[in-house]
Amino acid sequence: MSAGKTIRLKRIFDRNGKAVIFAPVHNMTSVEPFPGQIDPAKSIEEAVKGGVTANVISKGFLKMLAPAWNSSVGILNYLFTYAALSPKPIQQVLISSVSESLRIGADGVCFFVGLATEDDAQVIELLGKIGNECDRQGLVFVCEAEFPGFYASMKENLEKYGLKYLKFTSRLCAELGADAISTNWPGSIEAFAELADYAKVPLLINGGPKMPENKFLEMLEGSVKGGAKGCLVGRNFSEAKSIEKIVRAASMIIRDNKTAEDALKIL
Repeated sequence: MSAGKTIRLKRIFDRNGKAVIFAPVHNMTSVEPFPGQIDPAKSIEEAVKGGVTANVISKGFLKMLAPAWNSSVGILNYLFTYAALSPKPIQQVLISSVSESLRIGADGVCFFVGLATEDDAQVIELLGKIGNECDRQGLVFVCEAEFPGFYASMKENLEKYGLKYLKFTSRLCAELGADAISTNWPGSIEAFAELADYAKVPLLINGGPKMPENKFLEMLEGSVKGGAKGCLVGRNFSEAKSIEKIVRAASMIIRDNKTAEDALKIL
């Protein structure tokens, strides 16, 4: 591993190898705006106070927010979006590059890998190329190896795709150079442990659809027990009554090994 990637990984993960990553906006992939995502500058500021280790953000907002960016927090540049208004479902579009990410000051890139679509071959080809380029440029490569039903319910995705899908996509990302992988909750601690063992690189639990705060924190605790090294969360942070408090609660579980019951007390 290059010195550059080693240094940048330390800006995404803390000294104990744990990460709490915030994805403050989903508006490129969803026609409907989500609560709490209108002002990313404000939500990122609250999340930093709560203890995030990194933020995932698009190149346009990164350039816009650069003058006020907190230099102690890592940056991941989104490389993709969905053609949300297209009649073709789950159409993934590459919108940035590793070179551009380096140029605008990002520590790494975030690339969504949603398979079981007509575009699988192109997505896998891109995955390999991005992995190679991140190694060459020394940037961190985080893959979102998740269910392709981006905004479907957890139950719907589990019934349709299941653990087998998550294992395949996670291992694929690992073999093509991912430094860390964000994945969905597979339904149990045992299933997550099986997934973590199979992937062989650090797994981050994805926040998934908005859910009650106690259920969200219980999912985080379960994933940590199953071997997760962190989380990558959007709506369950941005739609909370207090972004700062929910991030702090998540950080207690991820970074301090507290229980969901303990973390819930600060909300």
